[in-house]
Amino acid sequence: MTSLCLYLPNVSPDYKYRDIKNIFTRYKFGTINYINIVKTEFPYNRVFIDFNIWFNTQRNDMLKKNLIEGASFKIFHDKYDFWNCYLAKSKPKSSSFDRVL
Repeated sequence: MTSLCLYLPNVSPDYKYRDIKNIFTRYKFGTINYINIVKTEFPYNRVFIDFNIWFNTQRNDMLKKNLIEGASFKIFHDKYDFWNCYLAKSKPKSSSFDRVL
């Protein structure tokens, strides 16, 4: 079990901390340390999801390997819509605006 931080570059402002946590919990990637939602001047937010523990499963290990090699993956948050997920290049520091879960 290792930690990991994901970067989601285009998340609608309609999605709040609890929504994002619930979506990622369904996929059983691991336990979330915090979610950092960064507002932008564009009609979307950037989101960082820091995992305390990234579960060692065959699927998760494959995703982690792909992320480390520079690839991304898609996570479907509803039937037809998805977010692109990337490995965060640097872990953002937790701030008073982060939601610790």
